[in-house]
Amino acid sequence: MDSVSIATASGAVREEQVKKILENILEKYELAPYTFTDTVRIESYVKPHSHPVLTLNTYKFDEHHLLSVYVHEQIHWFLDEKEQKAEAVIAELREHYEEVPVGDPEGAPSEYSTYLHLIVCPLEYTALKRLLGDPAAKELLHEKNFYQWIHKTTIHDYEFLMDIIRKHGLEIE
Repeated sequence: MDSVSIATASGAVREEQVKKILENILEKYELAPYTFTDTVRIESYVKPHSHPVLTLNTYKFDEHHLLSVYVHEQIHWFLDEKEQKAEAVIAELREHYEEVPVGDPEGAPSEYSTYLHLIVCPLEYTALKRLLGDPAAKELLHEKNFYQWIHKTTIHDYEFLMDIIRKHGLEIE
């Protein structure tokens, strides 16, 4: 993917600031391995989400947090392309983690989404370790005030989760 198109929802000052930071991030870091859609929207007062258009918000717009959210949402696009493999990983995760939290602040909005994020977050953590180093990557996950059980599990069970992810061919090279 050659370039990423970034648009703002309203052209508000904060949206333009986030757009500039993201442009700098795209120049500074080698993100080609983690870019699966080339269209990004910056919109105030929304939760970041991957579909139908990868959308980032203006809540926290320092470089590392924005990089983390960008990579996280891109990984959702990657997993959409590998749906059968992701489903196989989720089936194994259901056997190991028979009960998972649902809802804030520990889990994702649904049980399925919590399991899915046990794939997304280890892949995000791997990317952040490559891009920023392990201490910064770990700090970013610890600082997040959502998906807290998912982030703790990602760090605590990282090798276990990555072994399942690799086994099913979902590691991002």
